[in-house]
Amino acid sequence: EMNGEPLPRDHGYPLRVLVPGHVGVRQVKWLTEVKLAEEDAPGMWNRGLAYKVFGPSVTSVTEEEIAATPTMQEMPVQSMIAEPRPNAKLDA
Repeated sequence: EMNGEPLPRDHGYPLRVLVPGHVGVRQVKWLTEVKLAEEDAPGMWNRGLAYKVFGPSVTSVTEEEIAATPTMQEMPVQSMIAEPRPNAKLDA
């Protein structure tokens, strides 16, 4: 279900698994097979710069540094909903 409606095919129907804390590229919508691997899949999205994290003081990196840096797997919490509190009654 999404927004109170049945999950549409474009969003993963009949089943979509979300892995909290992991980047969206790891949450593929349509599967034909599942492979367990000890290393990232080849390709720019997994091995290139797209999902590598460098500190704010880093202004340039070499191909070797990109290759040696692990791909980001988990996302840190960046926001939270503090209000309204669960089960709070709101004025219309």
